[in-house]
Amino acid sequence: GEDTEYIRFDKFDDKTAFIFHDLIINSPKNIIIDLRRNTGGYESSLLRMLGYFIGKNKYVGYVETYLKKEKEFTSANKSFDGKKNVAILISSATSSSAEIFSSEMRSNFDAKIFGDRSSGQVLQSKKFTLPDGGVVQLPVGIFYDSRGNKIEGNGINSDQDDRYQESKDQLLISATDWIKSRDNIKLF
Repeated sequence: GEDTEYIRFDKFDDKTAFIFHDLIINSPKNIIIDLRRNTGGYESSLLRMLGYFIGKNKYVGYVETYLKKEKEFTSANKSFDGKKNVAILISSATSSSAEIFSSEMRSNFDAKIFGDRSSGQVLQSKKFTLPDGGVVQLPVGIFYDSRGNKIEGNGINSDQDDRYQESKDQLLISATDWIKSRDNIKLF
């Protein structure tokens, strides 16, 4: 509807974070974020984009390496003013930063998630340059969300498991129906 914004992006990068900011600030009170083809991206972009919703310096989770807590993550940026209804679409292709975003939006912003369970691929990695100039990227840590849940190997479950249909996008229809049902709820 006219009061609902549909946003799809396939990676978390600086350009996406910049565009996302303008869309969120100027969007109506209902937003559907499609992460079904999103394979992750930059940690800094993820934390900025989460910040638009949950506020600055909110605990997002931590990375564990060699059985010790190594690095904690907090959101960046000031959140916008006003409450919005947010529905997030995920699939088995949704991975990495997109899984963290989905998990934290559900926990900290009361977003609803629609789709198949995500891929469960949330390892922090590091790139190493080889002597011949090639590059290898290796996992160095496991991410745990703000509730202490390990997403790696488990994925994110949806709040409503709708299977895809060839002629219609059932997830989008379900998310839109959910948002319409919330129009009668007073938002603070």
